[in-house]
Amino acid sequence: MPKPKYVKLFEDNNDNLKKLVELGLVDPAMQSVLDYLASPKLGAGSLELDRTGIQSLPNGLTVYGNLSLRDTPIKVLPHELKVGGSLFLRGSRVETLPDDIQIGGNLDLYDTPIRSLPDGLKVGGYINLEGTPIERLPNGLKVGTTLYLRDSGITELPEDLEVEEEIYMSGEQHRTVRIPASLRKQVKFG
Repeated sequence: MPKPKYVKLFEDNNDNLKKLVELGLVDPAMQSVLDYLASPKLGAGSLELDRTGIQSLPNGLTVYGNLSLRDTPIKVLPHELKVGGSLFLRGSRVETLPDDIQIGGNLDLYDTPIRSLPDGLKVGGYINLEGTPIERLPNGLKVGTTLYLRDSGITELPEDLEVEEEIYMSGEQHRTVRIPASLRKQVKFG
């Protein structure tokens, strides 16, 4: 019986990454990714690299489940990153997201130095920007569930912001954040 297409694609990509590391064309920190990919932990396509020394990921990376990079030194995410599930960056050093990123689930940026999000970003689940210095949300932002903005640097919500459920802000923010009339019923303070 032939291997399913996604298994063959995974094996091909894994071999290509190994070759790049062996040739010294990729940061040796990639070895931890390769070790993980070769382990049975991969399961249904999630990649958990929390508290590792990972500093880069390959361009064009597709993760069918969740990608977790909590408390890592990674600063830049690869171009054409596709995450079918959630992207957890809590406590990482990421400051921006690539313009072409795709996230099917949640986006957790709690306690990161994130400064901007790409225009037109669509996230299938929640976005957590609590404890971040971000000052503005991008044009065309669409959030599938909840938007968490407590203790962030946000000063106004864009007119074209689409949030399916609630928007949570700190109690102090009600005095300083400009909120369009169309979103006022969704905003919760506390």
